[in-house]
Amino acid sequence: MPPVCRPTDFRRIALRSTGGKVKAIFWHLGVRCALEARGFTFTSGFGPRITPQPGEIGFLIGSSAGAIFSLLVAAGYDVPEILESFLGRKSRLPRITNSTIFQRHRRGIVGYVRRVRNAVNLRAGEEIFPGSGVGSVPDPESQDIAAEYKMTLRKFLRYFELKDLLVLRSHYSVSGMERWFQELLGGHESFDELRTTLYILGSDLDTPQTAVFGTRDDDHVWYRYVSGVPISRAAAASMAIPSVFNPVSVRISGRKH
Repeated sequence: MPPVCRPTDFRRIALRSTGGKVKAIFWHLGVRCALEARGFTFTSGFGPRITPQPGEIGFLIGSSAGAIFSLLVAAGYDVPEILESFLGRKSRLPRITNSTIFQRHRRGIVGYVRRVRNAVNLRAGEEIFPGSGVGSVPDPESQDIAAEYKMTLRKFLRYFELKDLLVLRSHYSVSGMERWFQELLGGHESFDELRTTLYILGSDLDTPQTAVFGTRDDDHVWYRYVSGVPISRAAAASMAIPSVFNPVSVRISGRKH
């Protein structure tokens, strides 16, 4: 018979939780129950960072719905508490409803005009956000119209297309979930305040990279470690599914993403 592995045989354990809408959270809860039934434990709560003991899961990586699950585990909530909250029963967790998840986005004419302007500027080869380099062309001097953020009549007539009028935003925002995250964290918004090591993944719409929110700062080809972002904002950005939720802006190194 092959040797039976015990939880204490593993000294560095990481659990990565992926997306899949609300049902993915329940699937991850089932995985957690199975791991705990086999003797594994989780590092959780707030306080000084500790070194996980053998058999203790001390690294959590989450994206989308998995980010919500990982955040709940890192904050110290157990499976019964999470289930009671999601079922609408009394729990330590703040109450969550459909309106919390699907917060209606308030549309305004100012934001709509701004998005049309950004679409025209992008087609003109200019920067969407001044000083960011996003949307700029390699050789601005090759353009007939000098690149500038300000909208002019000449630029508008040359680069505007009717499809620019379709730059509508999604119906929902994740602002309700971000407030819910803030409430359950109880003011602990820094990744450094967690006893476990937590990484939350998100997609950077400005660059072809995955943003890895946590305590590190490091740049790689396809992913980038980012520190200094509040946990609630990172989790909200991770769950903002395109076309369903509006994207979440995050400031990295002084630049808006």
